[in-house]
Amino acid sequence: MKKSKHILVTGGAGFIGSHLVERLLNDGKTLSSLMILDRQFGKSAGGQKNPRLKIVRAKISKCKELPQLAANAEFIFTSRRRLAWIWW
Repeated sequence: MKKSKHILVTGGAGFIGSHLVERLLNDGKTLSSLMILDRQFGKSAGGQKNPRLKIVRAKISKCKELPQLAANAEFIFTSRRRLAWIWW
């Protein structure tokens, strides 16, 4: 049996990512969301208790599941951003 496709969202705990996750879940989509939950963004992971949402808590550079998640994804949305200040 063919495994069903999902949508992968990176940065799903951030402002834009959490709204995107919420919208896709409301549209009936199945999602995997890669997020780093920290003090700043940890409370905004929309739809955390939805059975169609798999939350992967990992840094994108160290996520062992990322190749499999990406290979099985119908679409990939990248809404993460680097949290760094550049001083000139």
